Amino acid sequence: MKTKAVFAALLLMIGVVTVKAGERGPSLTISHKDGSSIFLVNYRAAQKGDVKISVKDQLGRVLISESVKSVSAFSIPVNLKDVDAGVYDIEVDNGNDKQVHILDYSLETPSTYAHVTSLGNKKYLLSVEHPGTEKINVRILDDSGSLVFEQAQLIEGNFARVYNVKHSFGAPSFEVTDEEGRVLATK
Repeated sequence: MKTKAVFAALLLMIGVVTVKAGERGPSLTISHKDGSSIFLVNYRAAQKGDVKISVKDQLGRVLISESVKSVSAFSIPVNLKDVDAGVYDIEVDNGNDKQVHILDYSLETPSTYAHVTSLGNKKYLLSVEHPGTEKINVRILDDSGSLVFEQAQLIEGNFARVYNVKHSFGAPSFEVTDEEGRVLATK
């Protein structure tokens, strides 16, 4: 008899814990790298459902709207490159729960300066200056647009390298971009 009472109490506690776990709303996190216009919205819920994501300005105007069908979790990049710096709301609504996160979006990016200098005899000096650490991509193309050299380079502060492109045809062109695809230098 005592065993049945303990078992019934245990079942009741499990039922309460299950209800409490279901009462918690979905998890929502937003990550952002300084200087980037892209925010990563991460969503996780206990059950699948349709989810609507909206980005609104301070006047309540919807600037971006996305819908995701029948999911319990997702990660979606939201790009604010076409809006002015300011404060925005990201609203995530699954029909039962609505969550709003406030974003303080700044267009300020750490400056990166890159310059390509011809040293003659098909040798070129690439110099890059950036406060802190950054990953850059260096592409060298020949006259016909064929890829001669490509490299991703992690720089810390100042970086300089001489490239010898004696096996390329015609005058080479350099494309130096950062991780976000912003052009730092072309020659």
